[in-house]
Amino acid sequence: AGDIVDDQGGAAVPADTLVTYTVTFSEDMDASTVSAADFGNAGSAIVSIGTVTETGPGTGVFEVQVTPLRTGTLQLQVNTGADLRDAVGNALDTTSTIADNTTLTVIASLSTLAVVNTGSKISTVAGTKVVTLSFDAGAAADKLIVQVSSEKSGEAFTVTYQGAALTPVAGTALGRNQGVFYLDTPYTGGAADLTVDMMGKDADGQRCECRGGHKCCGQQREHYAG
Repeated sequence: AGDIVDDQGGAAVPADTLVTYTVTFSEDMDASTVSAADFGNAGSAIVSIGTVTETGPGTGVFEVQVTPLRTGTLQLQVNTGADLRDAVGNALDTTSTIADNTTLTVIASLSTLAVVNTGSKISTVAGTKVVTLSFDAGAAADKLIVQVSSEKSGEAFTVTYQGAALTPVAGTALGRNQGVFYLDTPYTGGAADLTVDMMGKDADGQRCECRGGHKCCGQQREHYAG
């Protein structure tokens, strides 16, 4: 295979999310020899390989549908020993696996998460550089996920826990739309302090500050919830 590309842009995905890979071979393939059984996961998540479809006759380009069923990592591969052949019957060399060069992190499915705390909220204005959101998730929590929302469009913000930056979930958009972030390192529950840096930025990407009563970046009110 010449190239393997996922449709998530390399971002983390929740379990049970369909990921479509585009697998491009260096030459036209006999589509009858390319099937779901030829693909697997080089990562740690349990996956289901779905439909494998050639995008058009003679293209050598196939779409492979993969659904991760558990948390872990996802890295599509052409399996060792898979019997794939080109249009004239020559076998693809599969003496070793052919794996995607990008590994996706698979997080818990949002539909199966047990929410243990939703009570922490902070409201502030764009002139405030950094705020702290404190809460106690309880000892049962094993994953830290935070939802951040803003009434101000174009907002740029980061969320950190004990110095570690939380990662935005695939599809998260910053500004007006809610953002969902998760901690990609172990979390054992209990009390937590999150640092939310929500300093506004102007059209040139420069940080905004409000001084001397002057408005900067609109000084609109923003809300953050965890």
